[in-house]
This record gives sequence, structure tokens and C-alpha cells, in this order.
Amino acid sequence: MRRLVSIIGMVSLVMNMVALTSRVEAASFTDLSSRAKQARAKVSGLNISGWSASKKIEAIQTLGPVVLDFVGVPSLAASVKTTSGRKAVRAVYETLHGPLNDIYTGSFKRIDQMTQQVIAQDGDLEAVQDSQAYQDEQGVAARALYFLNHLNYIGSFAYDDKKKNKLLTEAMNGYSEFVVGDKASRLKNESLFFRALSERELQKFDWAVRDFELLLKQGILSADMRRKAQRALAQTRKFAKSGGKVVASPTELAQANYQKAKILIKQSRKASGKKRRTQRGQALTLILEVRKGGGKWKARADE
Repeated sequence: MRRLVSIIGMVSLVMNMVALTSRVEAASFTDLSSRAKQARAKVSGLNISGWSASKKIEAIQTLGPVVLDFVGVPSLAASVKTTSGRKAVRAVYETLHGPLNDIYTGSFKRIDQMTQQVIAQDGDLEAVQDSQAYQDEQGVAARALYFLNHLNYIGSFAYDDKKKNKLLTEAMNGYSEFVVGDKASRLKNESLFFRALSERELQKFDWAVRDFELLLKQGILSADMRRKAQRALAQTRKFAKSGGKVVASPTELAQANYQKAKILIKQSRKASGKKRRTQRGQALTLILEVRKGGGKWKARADE
């Protein structure tokens, strides 16, 4: 990931895109998949040959809202736990990632061409960087990168470790483009938050804690973001202490043991001999653990 030149100057160009986060609604996966395909088809219908900056921005404005709805799907966590769900998430990710990545890399290629040309001619590099064409391409790259970051972060959960880590690293580096500078902004806060989440998934716990703490020190921070950051910081510290393993709460543990015991008892009714005795013994062990929860869990165990 190459650093965008003068990225702070591009922040105002991205903020119109960030404002879209306020309109994210709970979308069904069926609806989201259909909308992603429609958005990609619409972008494919644009004149790809010799795309102007305005055409690229039009394409990003078509794909962007679908990306944000992808981030906001409430069933995502449950979906990636099944083979069919992971496949569906990957399909949406790949549908949206292809054209967005093409736009992003295409703009950087154009920026490089302008830079290399003026260097070869021993020209005025600063003048080129101040030119409208150069700044237009930077604006396109910044807009595309904003959505690619979120897309890579969410999409990472649908892949195995190697691919997942690759996408999380790309997201982490991409979010870093928007957290430079001392000036506080909604974009900077959002990028800090998601960079920390990416770092946590990569088990870079010290980095994640640092970013969450840095976020909580920002002068401009909404109450909702503050709550999310505080909760995420507490969770990250727990993960760090447990070596990255998720430690279940007493209630979650009691619920899990209760359900396992019920399943074993049900299975034992269809078994016989040694297998039946083993299943009943395992169920009894779990039930005794559930009783330790006291209150309603003791009552359920006694049943």
C-alpha cells in the first residue's frame, strides 16, 4: 500500500462518502447480493476506456452505498459460521471488490505516470502535484480507498487464515492513510476505530490498545463511538490476557454447557451399552457445572 500524497488534503473529498454511514439499514443477504450485482453491472456499463475522474467518482458513488450496507448487515457474524454463509459473504465481497480495486489501482497508475513523466523531463514536480488532473486522481484514490478498507475488513471474516490476514493487513494499512495529522475529524475517528479492530484480529493487541486509547483521547468523539471504543478496548485487553482466545462469561458458559447436556441426554436415549453410559456421564458432568451458576441455572440443572 503506497501512501497517498497529501492525504489530509483529500479528507474533505471523502467526507461526503462518510456521511452515507448514517443511512445504513439492516439489509438481508439476498437483497444485498442482488444490489451488489446490480451496482457492478451499472459500473460495467460506464465507458471504461479512458475513464475520466468524474466517471470514476460516479462508479464509486454507485458501489459505495452497497459496501456500507455490507458492513451493516446484522446477520454477518452468524453467516460466516456456516459454509454456505461464508460462500455468500465471499460472493458479495468479490462482486464489489473487483471494480473498486480497479478504480483505486488505475488512479495510482495515472498518478505514477504523471510523476514519472515530469521526473524524466526534469520538470517541476511540485507544479504537477498542484495540477487539477493530479488532485482529481488523488481524490478518486482516496474515495475508493475508503470503501476498500471497509470491504477488506468485513470480507476477511469469510476466508481462511492466510487470506484473512492478508485482507486485514490491507485494511489496517488503508485505515492508516486517514489517521495522519493532528486535526480531529469523524473520518479520522472512524479509521482509528476500524484500524484497531483490524489489529486486534491480527492479534497485534498492543497496537489495538494504543489505537483505542488514542481514539478515546480525541476531542471530537460521539457518544456512540465512545461507548463502542470503550467496550472494544475492554474486550481487547481480555483477549490479550487470554492469548487471543475468547473467554466466555459465566452466563455464556452456563448456557453452552446446558445446551450440550441436553443434546447428550437426547442422544443417549437412542444409544445403548457403553456409549449410553458415556453420554450420560458427560451430560451429568456438564449439569453439575451448570448448577454452580446458581439461581435459574441451578433450577434448570435440577430439572
